[in-house]
Amino acid sequence: MAKKKNVHEFLGLFIKVICPVKNEEVTIQLTEYDIMATNQECELCGSHGDITVDFKCPLCGESHSHEIRGW
Repeated sequence: MAKKKNVHEFLGLFIKVICPVKNEEVTIQLTEYDIMATNQECELCGSHGDITVDFKCPLCGESHSHEIRGW
């Protein structure tokens, strides 16, 4: 019997950040396409990577990147 694929529906994710242009707090609703992750193997420590979101800021109208987590 074939294994069932994990099906899901992305309903949204909210983050609260400071706009680097206006220096004001703003809440952003992210889509599944705004979230990126990278991972690179490293001989010294194991790996480097990050989870980053890109979004268009409703306060200033510019695009910003925000690192949620890095390692």
